[in-house]
Formats: sequence, structure tokens, C-alpha cells
Amino acid sequence: MLSVNCFKQAFFERRVMFIRALILIAGSCVLTPSWADLGVINLYMRATLIQPACALSTESMNKTVNLGTWAAKQFVETPSVLPLTRFTINLEDCGPTPGVKVRWNGTPDTRNSGLFALTAGSTATNVGIELLDWNRNRIPPGYITSVFAFEENASSVSIPFYVRYVRTGGAVTAGTANSMAIFTLDYL
Repeated sequence: MLSVNCFKQAFFERRVMFIRALILIAGSCVLTPSWADLGVINLYMRATLIQPACALSTESMNKTVNLGTWAAKQFVETPSVLPLTRFTINLEDCGPTPGVKVRWNGTPDTRNSGLFALTAGSTATNVGIELLDWNRNRIPPGYITSVFAFEENASSVSIPFYVRYVRTGGAVTAGTANSMAIFTLDYL
């Protein structure tokens, strides 16, 4: 009987040792960084989805604003001499939004960062483009306007802006004077 008990005891001890070794191996695999779960985070997000705030009208897409033809000598007294050219960004079918901010991006002039630079293909020199909002406040490149408020669910909205050429320094030389600006609409 003693031999059977010893055999049973040895069998169970080996089995316990095997289970302990298995637990140790399994535990070390779980705790090893290569097996660890990297950053389980619960993130709960809630939102109310609505229709797009407004649609940009067709005539406001890829818009070209003609600033006219000016003699180089007219830039001696700028910005007071050259008149402003008005243009609008038109919105349609607005949803439940009370207003919009407009971000203007483009290349700033190297002499006056408040002006938009002429594009590389332009041949005129010492001139930049001044962009102004509906209150005739200057909008430098990268600037976001204040809120342009309008009625919710408006069928159409026209946001007025103004532009003009401004001398940046030195004598203005004649040639083409084109610039580019990109606007982004941020609805409230």
C-alpha cells in the first residue's frame, strides 16, 4: 500500500508541478511587454448629426475677382488712391446654423505679411493684394474672420469681401499681378 500511496503522491506532485509550471509560463507570457495589450482605452463619443450647414453656390467655387487695370504711377499714394473691389461668397440652403467664420489661406507677401503675395507667374513687382472683410478690416493670410451671422435655415446668404492692390515698397513695375487665396468655411 505504501508503494501505491508513494506512486499516487509522486503522480500528484508531478501534476501539481506541471500545473505550477504552466501557470508560471502563462503568467510570464501575459506580463511580457511583447504580449501585453498596449493601451486599451475606452473612448465614448457622442454627437448630433445634422445636414451640412450650407451649400457653397456654384458661382462662388473657383471664383476669379478682376481687380482691373491700373497705371504703375497710381501706386504712389496707395492704399488710399486705389478703390476697393467688392466680391461675395454666396451660400445656399443653409441648415440650422446661426453663422460662419471664414479662414483665408495663401502665401503672405515677403515685405508685408498682412498682404497676399503675387503668384510666381506674375511679372509686376512691389505690389501685393489686400483682402478685407465685410467690416473692411484687413484679413492677412492664415486669418480667421469674426462670425458672419445670418438667420438659421436661410435659403441664401451673401458674405461680402473687398480686395485691392497695395504697394509693398519701392516703385511698382508694370506687369501681371495675380494672387491666389483659399477660403474655408467654419460653421457655428
